[in-house]
Amino acid sequence: VPEFDIPGHARGLSPLKPAGLKFCSPRADETQLYNDPDGFTLRILTDLLAEMSALFEDDVFNIGSDETETRGFCTSASTFPLARHMVDTVGRQYNKTPEGWEELMFTEQAATRDTIVDAWTSHDASTVTAQGRRVVESAAAHFYFTEAAPAGA
Repeated sequence: VPEFDIPGHARGLSPLKPAGLKFCSPRADETQLYNDPDGFTLRILTDLLAEMSALFEDDVFNIGSDETETRGFCTSASTFPLARHMVDTVGRQYNKTPEGWEELMFTEQAATRDTIVDAWTSHDASTVTAQGRRVVESAAAHFYFTEAAPAGA
């Protein structure tokens, strides 16, 4: 299942700025998308994810949404509705099950009842399933092999 991480971690989409894609600040290293009042970002994302949805035949479509912040132009009033719109679009327009990191459910409150939640840092799988949701256990301490192995291991 591919992950198209929005609205945060989206610097790879910066070539779409000339088409109207907006970021939270004008800095060249900005990584988070801005849900602008004119709807440019929303239209571009909807078109882009429609194309990606057709390319990947999986029943699940992961929109990421981890480490999304309110900063710069991005307030909770603009950022969180963008995430919810994309979750709804994945489910209704693309007929796929939305998936995203735990922030999608706990911070942005954008997860629907059908959304699969990736529990990775502040919440564990049992917290998510206790609310009747499907979950992927993705705790960094269990699955990220970025630490050096202890001597002799």
